[in-house]
Amino acid sequence: MSVDYEYKVGDCVWVKLKGFPHWPARIDKIENKKYTMFYFGTHEVGKQKASTLLPFAPFRDTYALYRGTCPKVLLEGVLEAEVNPGAKPDDQLCNLNSDTQIWMVMGKAGQEDFSNKYPERAKKAQMDYELYSKVTTAVPLTLQTVPLRQ
Repeated sequence: MSVDYEYKVGDCVWVKLKGFPHWPARIDKIENKKYTMFYFGTHEVGKQKASTLLPFAPFRDTYALYRGTCPKVLLEGVLEAEVNPGAKPDDQLCNLNSDTQIWMVMGKAGQEDFSNKYPERAKKAQMDYELYSKVTTAVPLTLQTVPLRQ
C-alpha cells in the first residue's frame, strides 16, 4: 500500500520491512529520496524509500492492533512512538509487561472487557501505562496521533 504524502524530518510513520509487520519509526533525515529512519522499540537506524512508508496517525489502529504473532518489541515501539516520539538511540528502551502491552493496543471496548475478566491485572496494566506516559518526556508529533483511550 502506498499513500501520496509529503514526508518531512520528524514525522512518525509506519515502515514496511521485509519479513516484519509494519513498524513504527521516525524520519530523521531525507537525502536523495532516501529516508533515514529511527525505529521505535529497537532504537535501530536504517534507510528506506518513500514507497515503504505510511503516515503514523491514520494507520495507527490498522498496524498497532496487529493480529498475527506480534513481537513484544513492536508493541513497545508503538507506545514509544506515541508517548516519546523524540526518543534517541541511547535512550532506555521501553520494557512493558505483557498485560500493559495488551492494555495499550486493545482500545476502550477491549479494556473494559479485560477489566471485567481480570480486574487486578487490568488495574496494574493501566497504572503501568499511565506511569510510563508521565515519566517519558514527549515532544509534539508532527502528525496528530490517535489517542489510546478516551
